[in-house]
Amino acid sequence: MIRPALRWRVRDAATRLALSIAFAAACAPARAETPPVVRVTSNLFEGQGLLMTRLGRCIAVLPAHVLGGQAVASLTGAEDRDALGDGRLIGLDARLDIALLEVSGALTRHCGHDFVAPVDPSQLHASGTAVLKFVPPGGSNGGLPLVVLDVGPDTLEVRSAPGAGVPELAEGYSGSLVVVDEQPAAMLLSVNRDNGNGRALRYERILPVVRALIDVAPAGRGLTATGRGVAPAGPNLAAAAAGARVLRWSVTPLRPEASATHLVEGDPELLWTVAPPKGVADVDVELAGGGVKALTHVACSLARIEPGHQPVAIDVLVSVDGETWSLAGSLLPNADGTSAEADFAPRRARFLRLRVRSRTDGAEVSIGTLFVR
Repeated sequence: MIRPALRWRVRDAATRLALSIAFAAACAPARAETPPVVRVTSNLFEGQGLLMTRLGRCIAVLPAHVLGGQAVASLTGAEDRDALGDGRLIGLDARLDIALLEVSGALTRHCGHDFVAPVDPSQLHASGTAVLKFVPPGGSNGGLPLVVLDVGPDTLEVRSAPGAGVPELAEGYSGSLVVVDEQPAAMLLSVNRDNGNGRALRYERILPVVRALIDVAPAGRGLTATGRGVAPAGPNLAAAAAGARVLRWSVTPLRPEASATHLVEGDPELLWTVAPPKGVADVDVELAGGGVKALTHVACSLARIEPGHQPVAIDVLVSVDGETWSLAGSLLPNADGTSAEADFAPRRARFLRLRVRSRTDGAEVSIGTLFVR
């Protein structure tokens, strides 16, 4: 005898169909998430890179030639236009043209998963279709339809799919992710200028190289969650700044080597330099120790900055949770113009935001080492 509940399921065709679909979905193999793609800008070239996580470190994998021999680069994410980051070279395989950058800044929040499984090799075949994922200028998501011309043991040969309005592959796409059947298949390495064909290194060939490089790459001195080494405190660096972490910044540095992370590294030669389009650039810092402190003094060095590139104002905002901010004061230049400083009544703070204002919209502006107590 059939129980009433079961008899009801059998009679209700719509419910039976819904249950069948749900069961099939639950039993189907989960699709792998593709690694996030970021735009990479060095002093000489622009390209793309793939975000991965290995041993708790956020890294960007990209063709080494995109760096143009430089050791640092600026990174821009696709999911959030405000997700900016820096990359510092930690590994290089010149034979395969692969470089690894350790990532710092707000972009690390997009770096939360480990290696993604590559596409099933049976899905790769000549005359097959694929999609090239990249980040165009402006930080949006880009996708370009591809045709797979040839499948080799290590590489794929691809080109733009024929069709009106489909651009040809170009050098700025190097480092983009080739996706087949919604799974990672390869990373574009280079583009032949003569015929527009691209050569892409198969994803399953990249992973062993990444493992080998990252597993031996030194973690640096006092590595922070942002992936950057923290310089030991010196006589000119207050204790709170010495262990502080630069969390995020609102404007990409004018040059990759002019990173916001320099503010807490204690090196007087290093500056944060930007050209904010709207005349304002923010940088957020978490004070040392990760707890709430009573803050009474903030200053930053201007000693090595030409007067025309010094900020017209620097506002100091504080927060205990990183969400709600209040103005604590404004930094004013000292008598000889070598620093800008502010003293105020004790303010409880775990996070500090410097709001730097340039002389005009788009004008270059710099600040140096941060001092707090």
